[in-house]
Amino acid sequence: MSKSVDRPFGSAFFIYAENWVPHEKVASSGLDRALVPIVDALRPWDPVALLAPRRATQLRHPLHPTIKPYAAYPSLLSVILDERRAKREADYDGGGLTLSAHLKTIGTKKGVLFSVLGGDGRAYVRASRLAKLAGLKHIIYSVDDPFAWADERAAVRPNLVAIKPRVQEALRSATAVLTITPHLSIALSGKTGRNCHALALPYVEGAVKANPAKRQLIYVGTMSHLYGDSFVQVVEAVGRRRAAGDDLRLRATFSSDSLDGLLPVIPDFVDLGRIDDRSAFLEAIADSLAAVCPISFDPSQEMVRTSFPSKLLDYLANARCIIVHGPTDSVAARYLTDADLPFVSSCPNELDGVLKLICDEQPNQRARYRMQLDKAHGSGQFRATLRSVLSEIPVA
Repeated sequence: MSKSVDRPFGSAFFIYAENWVPHEKVASSGLDRALVPIVDALRPWDPVALLAPRRATQLRHPLHPTIKPYAAYPSLLSVILDERRAKREADYDGGGLTLSAHLKTIGTKKGVLFSVLGGDGRAYVRASRLAKLAGLKHIIYSVDDPFAWADERAAVRPNLVAIKPRVQEALRSATAVLTITPHLSIALSGKTGRNCHALALPYVEGAVKANPAKRQLIYVGTMSHLYGDSFVQVVEAVGRRRAAGDDLRLRATFSSDSLDGLLPVIPDFVDLGRIDDRSAFLEAIADSLAAVCPISFDPSQEMVRTSFPSKLLDYLANARCIIVHGPTDSVAARYLTDADLPFVSSCPNELDGVLKLICDEQPNQRARYRMQLDKAHGSGQFRATLRSVLSEIPVA
């Protein structure tokens, strides 16, 4: 697209992100998944500068070699953005004014800071502060609920609760707020009193070729408090299948120390370990009887009711069957239920029934899943929704 195309706000977009994985050959988290399509969607309004303050080595993404990174200023950015130094307002102001002056020298008098943020409420405060100091309009794309994040960590770090009013102000003062699910939009709207727009994560990868299914379930991603108790129930259910004479196994792409405190002994039918190669990672999903998405049953884990597990996108693209095992009001369970897709279980008995059906009949729901993926997570739809939101924002 020509540079003569009308650009929102008449100038460049800057993209703010923290802890950005610099390549796609590993399983990406939702935050990392959200960043790449945002960069792609904004590329017609080149130049796009990328701010990634945490790790200077991650300032350039190999998929986007023409992006102009802010690589010369990692130490300056750390003055503003590093959470340990940002406790002192003087650090914010001193570095921020210098950064603001520099931004003006490269012609961003009408620029926009587009922040791709996860659950860490401190990142919302940092991004908002940066936008104000640099005189930029601020658009937030939220992947997780920062209020729930603060509440869940309050038991260990009580001081984090105090950040909630600052997060609220960061969201209220933003020019626009986008979220990855309608559920998160509703949650943030209720907590801030402002309008939020849902912008579903896109999926642009093709499906891999499926080989004859191995007699295994697979779980991909890391292990956390959002999945742990449900994952244990999956392990126990596989154990019951094996006790009944089935040779079913369970594959998970994390290390054994991730299960410390969850399982006293890891059964020998549970295979653990990372899959770093992206193609092999997707093939492992395609070659399994089913891909499992366990969701915590702990009622205190509010994030399960607003957070979309990005692993579901890889599952929808490649899995023969998907099993969401968790509360019926979780985002993952509601996603499959609303789309009339199998399989959802919300208690051990239901899980046993689903596993029996899958092991006995070996159904292949791949075509149905892929249809849903193309319908709800197409890149064209993502760009159209994003541009529609941008068009509603006043230039002045």
